[in-house]
Amino acid sequence: MYHFCRTILLVIVWLSLLVAPYAFFSYLCYAGLCGGIVAEEVRRNSFYIKVWSYYIWLYPLIVFATLYLSRHRRLAEDSAGSLVMLLIPLISLLPLLYVHFQVKKISTHYAKQRDAYYTAQPRDFVCAPGKFIRQDNTHFYYFAGASGAWTVTYFDNYAEMVTFLGNNEIDISQCKNQKGISFYSLYP
Repeated sequence: MYHFCRTILLVIVWLSLLVAPYAFFSYLCYAGLCGGIVAEEVRRNSFYIKVWSYYIWLYPLIVFATLYLSRHRRLAEDSAGSLVMLLIPLISLLPLLYVHFQVKKISTHYAKQRDAYYTAQPRDFVCAPGKFIRQDNTHFYYFAGASGAWTVTYFDNYAEMVTFLGNNEIDISQCKNQKGISFYSLYP
């Protein structure tokens, strides 16, 4: 049983070395190569960047030192010590797992915000599936597309929007909100 557990742990420890390239590319991305709001948010918390930078070089050192010490323990016939030594690299992955889940949480937060923005709200006027009009104080926005590929057109006034919709063969009288009120009836 000892040899089986040791073999499984050795395989897991060797495979865990793939963390180093993951940390390298994450570091490059979030330290400045990648754009977007998620990368900017992660960049603001320097702890995440530091953790990735340490895992690039420190984790392989931990793994190789542990493999060396585990082998010496095994040769000294300390089987329990040899197995415990192989658990050290796996335990040292905990900070990286924490950072990974925090970045995932940030990414999920911004994805929900994005989805909410590109989804018709109760005050929006839906013209057709995937096409709706949103109005703020003095401006109009026309959203068209499907999930992940939206086009947002901005208008300063009502006349511009009516002309645009007419050119795109969209009948403005068909645009209604959830209460059934037509957009055309608000601006005759």
